[in-house]
Amino acid sequence: MCFPIYGIAKVRRRDYFALDRAKLPYLNAVEKMGCTFCSYATGLIAFAQEVTARTEQYWCPIRHAREIPSPHDRYQLFFDFGDGQRYHRELMALRRTMEPGADAGSNAPDASDVPDVRRFGRRGVFASSPTARASSPASVRAAVAPRVKNGRVLQWKATGQD
Repeated sequence: MCFPIYGIAKVRRRDYFALDRAKLPYLNAVEKMGCTFCSYATGLIAFAQEVTARTEQYWCPIRHAREIPSPHDRYQLFFDFGDGQRYHRELMALRRTMEPGADAGSNAPDASDVPDVRRFGRRGVFASSPTARASSPASVRAAVAPRVKNGRVLQWKATGQD
């Protein structure tokens, strides 16, 4: 992969593949084979999604104009569709959060840089304009907290604030 060239932390395959179900003594051979296939397939899809999410965050962190059914965890950090000023102003700071060994505390965007979350049905619709922030109730605003392992940011999660 070309992640190291651009300063993006590599995605470790072994974090996404867990082939341990085949060791369960109460499964027969056919069930073990099915569990092995499903474990591999879901691991492969999760790995591919993380690689794609990191690539998209680096090259094109812009939300789509329409709602996306199941966006990846990094999507909440993306810039609003059409917000070119914020994109150009904050792109490099967002990219720095992806560097290998990046300290989550120093490189993470603070709460003022994180888009507010407004609920629309069961999926989140993101808005970060001052108008949207003023009109969204405080109970649905969100901050972003990193999931860190061994000093590396693995993913970003929205956490509710009151």
